[in-house]
Amino acid sequence: MHHDLKRQNFNVDADQAADLEAARIFLNAPTIKDAMLRAARLVNSIARELRTGKKLVALDEGGHTVRIMIPDLEHTVSSWIYLCDRPHPWRRQLYIKGRKLMASTVWSDMVANQQTPEEAAEDRDLPVAAVIEAIRYSEENLDLIRMEAQEEKQRLIAPGVVLGA
Repeated sequence: MHHDLKRQNFNVDADQAADLEAARIFLNAPTIKDAMLRAARLVNSIARELRTGKKLVALDEGGHTVRIMIPDLEHTVSSWIYLCDRPHPWRRQLYIKGRKLMASTVWSDMVANQQTPEEAAEDRDLPVAAVIEAIRYSEENLDLIRMEAQEEKQRLIAPGVVLGA
């Protein structure tokens, strides 16, 4: 018997069980355990590449390069001074450190109000360097920002909130 083995035990609901079975089939794994181990190795390999600054891409039907966004992996790499992660059930954008303020909000408000970085910094009581970093982050992560805006819209529409009224 191996004493260095650690037992993993957790409950899954029906949707999670279906996801695990789909992963098992896709990864051609004989068991759910094997599928989970293969998936973990795959995620670790991708994360290792992303940490070096590489981006994940694929070719579409026309042979054009398309960036693939995996928010759960994209946010693991941090070289930001003024930005940080905040726990959120589904949002993966970075926030201004010490504030409940998304970097993209600083950027989009600045653009909407036709402000300079200096004016935006003064309005938000932030260092100019923090605003410049928020701009850079937002422009580099437009796909994530758009994806999360769409998710937020869907979450508002689902319970019957009327938008644009």
